[in-house]
Amino acid sequence: MSVGVARSLSEKMGPITAGAMVYGIGGILGLTIQALKNPGIKQSYRNFSLRYLLICGILFAAYMLCFYLALGLSSSRSESLLAGLVNYLWPLFILAFSIPILNTRPGALLFPGALLSAIGILLAVSTGTAIFSSWSFPCLLALAGAIIWGLYANLSRKWAADSKESAVFFFMAATGLLLFCIRLFIREPMTWNFQVSLELMFLAIASNLAYFFFELSMRKGDIVLVASASNLTPVLSVLAGGLYLGCLPGPRFWIGALLVSTGAVICKLSLKEKTPS
Repeated sequence: MSVGVARSLSEKMGPITAGAMVYGIGGILGLTIQALKNPGIKQSYRNFSLRYLLICGILFAAYMLCFYLALGLSSSRSESLLAGLVNYLWPLFILAFSIPILNTRPGALLFPGALLSAIGILLAVSTGTAIFSSWSFPCLLALAGAIIWGLYANLSRKWAADSKESAVFFFMAATGLLLFCIRLFIREPMTWNFQVSLELMFLAIASNLAYFFFELSMRKGDIVLVASASNLTPVLSVLAGGLYLGCLPGPRFWIGALLVSTGAVICKLSLKEKTPS
Protein backbone atom coordinates (compact mmCIF):
# COMPACT_ATOMS: atom_id res chain seq x y z
CA MET A 1 0.00 0.00 0.00
CA SER A 2 2.98 2.32 0.45
CA VAL A 3 3.19 3.63 -3.12
CA GLY A 4 -0.45 4.71 -3.43
CA VAL A 5 -0.81 6.15 0.06
CA ALA A 6 2.60 7.86 0.00
CA ARG A 7 1.76 9.51 -3.32
CA SER A 8 -1.59 10.73 -1.98
CA LEU A 9 0.07 12.07 1.17
CA SER A 10 2.85 13.75 -0.84
CA GLU A 11 0.27 15.60 -2.93
CA LYS A 12 -1.07 17.23 0.22
CA MET A 13 2.10 17.75 2.25
CA GLY A 14 4.99 17.52 -0.20
CA PRO A 15 7.32 14.48 -0.39
CA ILE A 16 9.90 15.71 2.14
CA THR A 17 7.30 16.68 4.75
CA ALA A 18 5.39 13.43 4.21
CA GLY A 19 8.52 11.32 4.59
CA ALA A 20 9.64 13.27 7.66
CA MET A 21 6.28 12.82 9.38
CA VAL A 22 5.91 9.13 8.49
CA TYR A 23 9.39 8.05 9.57
CA GLY A 24 9.60 10.43 12.49
CA ILE A 25 6.37 9.13 14.01
CA GLY A 26 7.06 5.52 13.02
CA GLY A 27 10.60 5.61 14.40
CA ILE A 28 9.63 7.19 17.72
CA LEU A 29 6.77 4.73 18.12
CA GLY A 30 9.06 1.80 17.40
CA LEU A 31 11.82 2.99 19.73
CA THR A 32 9.29 3.52 22.52
CA ILE A 33 7.87 0.01 22.17
CA GLN A 34 11.37 -1.42 21.91
CA ALA A 35 12.48 0.37 25.11
CA LEU A 36 9.39 -0.78 27.03
CA LYS A 37 9.89 -4.36 25.88
CA ASN A 38 13.61 -4.41 26.65
CA PRO A 39 14.87 -2.02 29.37
CA GLY A 40 18.44 -2.94 28.41
CA ILE A 41 18.03 -1.73 24.85
CA LYS A 42 20.89 0.77 25.22
CA GLN A 43 23.34 -2.08 25.78
CA SER A 44 21.94 -3.89 22.76
CA TYR A 45 22.63 -0.85 20.59
CA ARG A 46 26.17 -0.67 21.94
CA ASN A 47 26.71 -4.18 20.64
CA PHE A 48 25.98 -3.11 17.06
CA SER A 49 29.08 -2.45 15.00
CA LEU A 50 29.72 1.17 14.10
CA ARG A 51 29.83 0.35 10.39
CA TYR A 52 26.38 -1.23 10.62
CA LEU A 53 24.85 1.77 12.37
CA LEU A 54 26.61 4.32 10.17
CA ILE A 55 26.65 2.76 6.71
CA CYS A 56 23.33 0.94 6.90
CA GLY A 57 21.77 4.00 8.52
CA ILE A 58 22.93 6.21 5.66
CA LEU A 59 21.69 3.71 3.09
CA PHE A 60 18.30 3.47 4.82
CA ALA A 61 17.88 7.26 4.85
CA ALA A 62 19.06 7.56 1.24
CA TYR A 63 16.54 4.96 0.10
CA MET A 64 13.65 6.70 1.85
CA LEU A 65 14.65 10.04 0.35
CA CYS A 66 14.75 8.52 -3.15
CA PHE A 67 11.43 6.74 -2.59
CA TYR A 68 9.45 9.78 -1.45
CA LEU A 69 11.02 12.14 -3.97
CA ALA A 70 10.33 9.67 -6.79
CA LEU A 71 6.65 9.51 -5.87
CA GLY A 72 6.23 13.17 -4.95
CA LEU A 73 8.02 14.58 -8.01
CA SER A 74 6.15 12.39 -10.49
CA SER A 75 4.16 14.56 -12.87
CA SER A 76 1.03 12.44 -12.49
CA ARG A 77 -0.38 9.61 -10.41
CA SER A 78 0.20 7.24 -13.32
CA GLU A 79 3.88 8.14 -13.41
CA SER A 80 4.09 7.62 -9.65
CA LEU A 81 2.87 4.03 -10.19
CA LEU A 82 5.59 3.61 -12.79
CA ALA A 83 8.20 4.95 -10.38
CA GLY A 84 6.83 2.53 -7.79
CA LEU A 85 7.29 -0.35 -10.22
CA VAL A 86 10.89 0.66 -10.91
CA ASN A 87 11.46 0.90 -7.15
CA TYR A 88 10.35 -2.71 -6.81
CA LEU A 89 13.38 -3.93 -8.67
CA TRP A 90 14.96 -4.17 -5.21
CA PRO A 91 14.32 -7.94 -4.83
CA LEU A 92 16.41 -8.41 -7.98
CA PHE A 93 19.20 -6.21 -6.59
CA ILE A 94 19.09 -8.05 -3.26
CA LEU A 95 19.77 -11.28 -5.12
CA ALA A 96 22.44 -9.69 -7.33
CA PHE A 97 24.33 -8.07 -4.43
CA SER A 98 24.09 -11.24 -2.35
CA ILE A 99 26.64 -12.83 -4.71
CA PRO A 100 29.63 -10.61 -3.79
CA ILE A 101 28.47 -9.69 -0.27
CA LEU A 102 27.05 -12.95 1.10
CA ASN A 103 28.72 -15.43 -1.26
CA THR A 104 25.57 -16.87 -2.78
CA ARG A 105 26.27 -19.00 -5.83
CA PRO A 106 24.99 -17.71 -9.18
CA GLY A 107 23.64 -20.18 -11.72
CA ALA A 108 23.06 -20.07 -15.43
CA LEU A 109 19.56 -18.62 -15.02
CA LEU A 110 20.69 -15.43 -13.28
CA PHE A 111 21.38 -13.41 -16.43
CA PRO A 112 18.17 -14.46 -18.28
CA GLY A 113 16.13 -13.63 -15.16
CA ALA A 114 17.73 -10.21 -14.80
CA LEU A 115 17.25 -9.53 -18.50
CA LEU A 116 13.56 -10.47 -18.30
CA SER A 117 13.03 -8.07 -15.39
CA ALA A 118 14.81 -5.30 -17.31
CA ILE A 119 12.61 -5.93 -20.35
CA GLY A 120 9.55 -5.73 -18.09
CA ILE A 121 10.61 -2.33 -16.79
CA LEU A 122 11.34 -1.02 -20.30
CA LEU A 123 7.95 -2.27 -21.47
CA ALA A 124 6.20 -0.53 -18.56
CA VAL A 125 8.15 2.68 -19.18
CA SER A 126 7.04 2.73 -22.80
CA THR A 127 3.38 3.08 -21.78
CA GLY A 128 3.69 6.84 -21.40
CA THR A 129 4.59 9.02 -24.38
CA ALA A 130 6.39 11.53 -22.14
CA ILE A 131 8.76 8.87 -20.89
CA PHE A 132 9.05 6.74 -23.99
CA SER A 133 12.22 8.40 -25.27
CA SER A 134 14.01 8.59 -21.93
CA TRP A 135 13.57 7.76 -18.29
CA SER A 136 12.02 10.49 -16.20
CA PHE A 137 13.85 11.85 -13.18
CA PRO A 138 11.42 10.18 -10.71
CA CYS A 139 12.06 6.81 -12.37
CA LEU A 140 15.82 7.32 -12.09
CA LEU A 141 15.38 8.18 -8.41
CA ALA A 142 13.33 5.02 -7.95
CA LEU A 143 16.04 2.97 -9.68
CA ALA A 144 18.69 4.50 -7.41
CA GLY A 145 16.51 3.61 -4.43
CA ALA A 146 16.19 -0.01 -5.58
CA ILE A 147 19.97 -0.31 -5.86
CA ILE A 148 20.47 1.30 -2.44
CA TRP A 149 17.94 -1.03 -0.80
CA GLY A 150 19.65 -4.06 -2.31
CA LEU A 151 22.90 -2.95 -0.69
CA TYR A 152 21.21 -2.14 2.63
CA ALA A 153 19.49 -5.52 2.88
CA ASN A 154 22.68 -7.51 2.24
CA LEU A 155 24.93 -5.40 4.47
CA SER A 156 22.46 -5.55 7.37
CA ARG A 157 22.55 -9.34 7.02
CA LYS A 158 26.34 -9.38 6.87
CA TRP A 159 26.96 -7.06 9.83
CA ALA A 160 23.99 -7.67 12.16
CA ALA A 161 22.86 -11.25 11.62
CA ASP A 162 23.84 -12.27 15.16
CA SER A 163 22.19 -9.32 16.92
CA LYS A 164 19.08 -9.99 18.98
CA GLU A 165 17.69 -6.50 18.47
CA SER A 166 17.10 -4.44 15.34
CA ALA A 167 18.28 -0.88 14.71
CA VAL A 168 15.59 -0.27 12.10
CA PHE A 169 13.52 1.95 14.42
CA PHE A 170 16.61 4.06 15.10
CA PHE A 171 17.16 4.31 11.33
CA MET A 172 13.54 5.40 10.86
CA ALA A 173 13.74 8.08 13.56
CA ALA A 174 17.08 9.34 12.21
CA THR A 175 15.62 9.47 8.70
CA GLY A 176 12.63 11.46 9.96
CA LEU A 177 14.97 13.91 11.69
CA LEU A 178 17.10 14.28 8.56
CA LEU A 179 14.06 14.98 6.39
CA PHE A 180 12.77 17.52 8.94
CA CYS A 181 16.12 19.33 8.69
CA ILE A 182 15.87 19.35 4.88
CA ARG A 183 12.30 20.62 5.21
CA LEU A 184 13.55 23.73 7.00
CA PHE A 185 15.25 24.90 3.80
CA ILE A 186 12.46 24.21 1.30
CA ARG A 187 8.85 25.24 0.93
CA GLU A 188 6.16 22.65 0.47
CA PRO A 189 2.38 23.00 0.43
CA MET A 190 0.74 21.91 3.64
CA THR A 191 -2.83 20.66 3.80
CA TRP A 192 -4.17 19.11 6.97
CA ASN A 193 -7.48 17.30 7.20
CA PHE A 194 -8.94 14.02 8.44
CA GLN A 195 -7.76 12.05 5.40
CA VAL A 196 -4.20 13.32 5.85
CA SER A 197 -4.27 12.23 9.50
CA LEU A 198 -5.49 8.73 8.57
CA GLU A 199 -2.94 8.33 5.78
CA LEU A 200 -0.13 9.57 8.00
CA MET A 201 -0.93 7.22 10.88
CA PHE A 202 -1.51 4.31 8.51
CA LEU A 203 1.87 4.77 6.81
CA ALA A 204 3.69 5.34 10.11
CA ILE A 205 2.31 2.14 11.66
CA ALA A 206 2.54 0.09 8.45
CA SER A 207 6.13 1.21 7.82
CA ASN A 208 7.00 0.44 11.42
CA LEU A 209 5.75 -3.14 11.12
CA ALA A 210 6.93 -3.74 7.57
CA TYR A 211 10.52 -2.64 8.08
CA PHE A 212 10.79 -4.48 11.40
CA PHE A 213 9.64 -7.78 9.89
CA PHE A 214 11.71 -7.30 6.75
CA GLU A 215 14.83 -6.50 8.76
CA LEU A 216 14.25 -9.52 10.99
CA SER A 217 13.72 -11.88 8.06
CA MET A 218 16.77 -10.52 6.22
CA ARG A 219 19.05 -10.94 9.24
CA LYS A 220 17.72 -14.28 10.52
CA GLY A 221 16.14 -16.03 7.55
CA ASP A 222 17.11 -17.48 4.18
CA ILE A 223 17.97 -14.36 2.16
CA VAL A 224 17.26 -16.06 -1.18
CA LEU A 225 13.85 -17.18 0.07
CA VAL A 226 13.12 -13.74 1.53
CA ALA A 227 13.95 -12.00 -1.75
CA SER A 228 11.97 -14.52 -3.78
CA ALA A 229 8.94 -14.09 -1.50
CA SER A 230 8.95 -10.43 -2.56
CA ASN A 231 8.61 -11.29 -6.24
CA LEU A 232 4.90 -10.51 -6.44
CA THR A 233 5.35 -7.18 -4.67
CA PRO A 234 5.51 -5.14 -7.92
CA VAL A 235 2.17 -6.49 -9.16
CA LEU A 236 0.45 -6.19 -5.77
CA SER A 237 1.81 -2.68 -5.26
CA VAL A 238 0.62 -1.46 -8.66
CA LEU A 239 -2.81 -3.01 -8.07
CA ALA A 240 -3.21 -1.51 -4.58
CA GLY A 241 -1.78 1.85 -5.62
CA GLY A 242 -3.88 2.02 -8.78
CA LEU A 243 -7.07 1.25 -6.89
CA TYR A 244 -6.30 3.77 -4.15
CA LEU A 245 -5.29 6.53 -6.55
CA GLY A 246 -8.02 5.73 -9.09
CA CYS A 247 -5.68 5.28 -12.04
CA LEU A 248 -5.19 1.63 -12.89
CA PRO A 249 -2.63 1.30 -15.72
CA GLY A 250 -3.14 -0.35 -19.08
CA PRO A 251 -2.34 -3.91 -20.27
CA ARG A 252 1.26 -3.14 -21.28
CA PHE A 253 2.06 -1.94 -17.79
CA TRP A 254 0.65 -5.13 -16.26
CA ILE A 255 2.66 -7.28 -18.65
CA GLY A 256 5.78 -5.36 -17.65
CA ALA A 257 5.03 -5.86 -13.95
CA LEU A 258 4.53 -9.59 -14.47
CA LEU A 259 7.81 -9.82 -16.38
CA VAL A 260 9.60 -8.10 -13.48
CA SER A 261 8.17 -10.64 -11.05
CA THR A 262 8.89 -13.59 -13.33
CA GLY A 263 12.45 -12.42 -13.88
CA ALA A 264 13.00 -12.20 -10.13
CA VAL A 265 11.65 -15.75 -9.69
CA ILE A 266 14.08 -17.04 -12.32
CA CYS A 267 16.96 -15.22 -10.61
CA LYS A 268 15.98 -16.81 -7.31
CA LEU A 269 16.06 -20.27 -8.87
CA SER A 270 19.61 -19.63 -10.05
CA LEU A 271 21.01 -18.77 -6.60
CA LYS A 272 21.98 -20.93 -3.65
CA GLU A 273 23.66 -19.89 -0.44
CA LYS A 274 27.12 -21.35 -0.05
CA THR A 275 27.37 -23.82 2.77
CA PRO A 276 30.44 -23.75 5.04
CA SER A 277 33.06 -26.33 4.10
